[in-house]
Amino acid sequence: MYSNPIDGELQIRVIKDFNFQEVAPDFWFSESGQSTTIFIDPAGQETVIRIQTMRFSNVRINEHMPSSCFNIEPPTGTTVCTMNEYHF
Repeated sequence: MYSNPIDGELQIRVIKDFNFQEVAPDFWFSESGQSTTIFIDPAGQETVIRIQTMRFSNVRINEHMPSSCFNIEPPTGTTVCTMNEYHF
């Protein structure tokens, strides 16, 4: 859980909760998780604005995958950005 003040008054809190499973000897991987984002106003009122749930299945370790698995062809007209173009 972490909180981050915005403009000195409004705060955002994100709570992340993960469940792990051992998928190979001594190798643990997230089986499922939930992220809850909460706004806290100056009076301390909390409002949940987003809940994201994820679940992973059929996890395989060190299995050969052809390089074609890592190629994407975005539809015509799609804007493609790299992660370093965003500032969090």
